[in-house]
Order: sequence, then C-alpha cells, then structure tokens
Amino acid sequence: MAKRKKDDDYRAFQAAWTEEFAFVERGGSAVCLICNDKIASMKRSNIKRHFDTHHASFASKYPAGDSRKRACEELQRRVQTSQQQLRVWTNQGDGNSVSFAGALAIVRNGKPFTDGEYAKTFMLDVANELFDDFPNKDKIIKRIKDMPLSARTVHDRSIMMANQVEETQIKDINAGAYFSLALDESTDVSHLSQCSIIARYAAGDILREESLAVLPMKGTTRGEDLFTAFMEFAIEKKLPMDKLISVCTDGATCMLGKNKGFVALLREHEKRAILSFHCILHQEALCAQTCAKELGEVMSLVIQVVNFIVARALNDRQFRALLEEVGNHHPGLISHSNVPWLSRGKVLSRFAACLSEIRTFLEMKGVKHPELENTGWLLQFQYLVDITGHLNQLNVKMQGIGNTISSLHKQCLHLKASWKSFSGTLKQVVFCTLKDCNNLEKHA
Repeated sequence: MAKRKKDDDYRAFQAAWTEEFAFVERGGSAVCLICNDKIASMKRSNIKRHFDTHHASFASKYPAGDSRKRACEELQRRVQTSQQQLRVWTNQGDGNSVSFAGALAIVRNGKPFTDGEYAKTFMLDVANELFDDFPNKDKIIKRIKDMPLSARTVHDRSIMMANQVEETQIKDINAGAYFSLALDESTDVSHLSQCSIIARYAAGDILREESLAVLPMKGTTRGEDLFTAFMEFAIEKKLPMDKLISVCTDGATCMLGKNKGFVALLREHEKRAILSFHCILHQEALCAQTCAKELGEVMSLVIQVVNFIVARALNDRQFRALLEEVGNHHPGLISHSNVPWLSRGKVLSRFAACLSEIRTFLEMKGVKHPELENTGWLLQFQYLVDITGHLNQLNVKMQGIGNTISSLHKQCLHLKASWKSFSGTLKQVVFCTLKDCNNLEKHA
C-alpha cells in the first residue's frame, strides 16, 4: 500500500495559530510566545496539545477572542523589543552578539554564570557529531570555540544588559506624566529581608509594569528603614518623585503606620497627598486564610497526618511505594507551607486524591484517626477542598502583568456570584435528596 502523500499546506504554519495558540513561525519551526518552546512538526494537533497542556492558565485568563488577541499582540511586541534590545547591547559592547545571547539565556533561566563554559563544552561535543558530514565542520567548531562565554564574560554582559534596562526604565518614567509604585517587603529562606519595588508607568501609548529594584535590608525593617533605603535608591536613579501619584503595599504596619509607616513618611517628605492602596492580591490571600473554627480543626488534622508521613523519610518512602503498588499516579503528599498562597489548596487536593491510601497506611502503622472515617468530618473536608480550589483559581487569574483594579475586582465579583448560584443549586439538590429519603422511609 502506497504511503499517503503529505499535504504541504497541512504542514505549513497558519497565521490563525498566533491568535489561537500564541505561536509564531521562526526559522522553519513553530515557536511558543509564552515559554519559547519550539514545535518542529507544524501540525495543529501538536501545537494545540502544547497549548492545552502547558498554558491552561493563560487560556482561562485570556479567553478566545479580543482578549487573547490583545495578549498575543503584547507577547509579540515583547519579543520584538527583546530582539531590538539585543542589537543595542551588541553595538555597545565588542560587537559579539553571541556572548550577549548566551548570557541572556543563562540569566533568564536562573543559572549560574559558570554554566557558560558548560554550555560551550556541550555545544562542542554535540557539534562534532551533528555536523560530521558538513564540508565546513571545522569552521563551525572554530566559531563555537571562539565564543566568549567565561563566567567573567557572562557576568559583565549581564551587568551591561541590566544597566541598559534600568536606564530605559528611568528614561521612560521621566518622560511620562505620572507613575505609581508597588512595594513588598519579605524575608527569604536565608533570613535576608528584601524590599521589592515595582513601577507602573506609560511609555508612549503602552502601559508598562516592571520591576525597578530589589533592595536588601541589612538591619531592621521598620518604616523608617524602608523609607531611607527607598529614598537613597530614588536619589541615586533620579526618579521624578513629583510625578508619583500612588503607592500600593502589602498592608503591613511598617508600610501603613500612621506616623512612622513608609507611606506616612513619604507623604511628609513630599509635602503632598499620595494615594495609598492595599494590594488586592494580599487582601484575597488574607481572606482565604480565615475560616470557621471547625474548618480550622479539619485543616490542622490534615497537616498533622501529612507531617507524619512526609516529615519522616521511612514513612515517605513506604507511602510512595504503596501509591505505586495500588496504581495511584500521584508521587506522594505535599508539605504544607504558610508562605506560598496556593499551598493549602494544593495540600488538600492531593490529600483528597490519596485519602484511601492514607487510611490504609495509617492502619498499617497503627495510627488511629477516627475522623477520617467520620461522615461529618469528611463533608467538612470536601467542602474545604472545593473552596480552596476555587480560591486558588481566583488567585492565579488575578496574577500577571497588565491587570487593572477594575478587572481584578470583576474577578472577585464573578466568583462571589458563582458561589451564590452554586449555593442555591446545592440547597435545591440537598432538599430534593432529603425529600426522596423521607419518601423512601414512608414506603419502607
């Protein structure tokens, strides 16, 4: 039987895929604008599978239509800006664009500067095999060997690119009519306090929202300390403080203190009114952490069981083996953390998916938790799983660049309306179920 002839049009990139799946054609391959992955085979099914699998959150946040079209246009504009910026860096440096492209890839992926030498060695090993039948193989190998990708070079290129980006940001802020700031102070795992500064400003007819700086706080983190660190940065970078119209904070006391808070000190220094907002994402996270006493007890038991299994190496290994033995595709339970906002929902969701295996494992270990068999407790548990799942979806939709307060508020109102509708439907279902149960009892 003759093989089916491939249709050239079927294998060609379709312009509609850019708006539908956020893909563009580059170098004979389909390239994702979101993650920059390449799909060698230009088939709609392959591109759709990548989009549905890896970018479901993007699809839900930007539904098909004008919303997704605008989002894809913004992604294309960023790619073009990045390419133009790379040419600017090349002209300012020694003319070797390869070192800038390599340094940019290393920095974007959060890799150490020393990985430049590893990447060079890797490329040489691959090139020896990949271009073995090429007549100009020696020239290709020499080009790779001549690439400047030492740790010092990558460091210098990164500093040069960072300085250029910062200069462009300050220039655009000074050229604009107004700008606003968002500040968040937090402590990382190494106990280093840092203050993140994000600016929103208009560059021409484009609204930008970019990180300005991350300031290390070496001592205390009072309002005075944050204000001093910020003003030193603002004076050094020549920020036009007279154009600052609003400040968004995480709502902490050091930010919103009446007399010594960051906002109060900033207003006193500028001798004028400056709008202050409590970040809606922080408000949503705080609301999500509050629940009834009964639900809090449910969560406490879940954390206790999870810690019993995950915190002990032997228990964790044995539980993973049990999951594999019964055919459960989950690799294990997830540890709970109070810092990531999405932690609780993920912990509860995984706990619910492995509930039967958890009961079996606790029985094997001789640990008794009768609540796991109690219908009332299980109803409260499943309710908490559903609620935290909806809150996690809301949190993800509210994140990202380019959102306005009206769009964020709309997301909250939409969830609230959905819950009211769901509540009415649930009451109707429960009422009908109870009615059917009463009828069965009468006829019994």
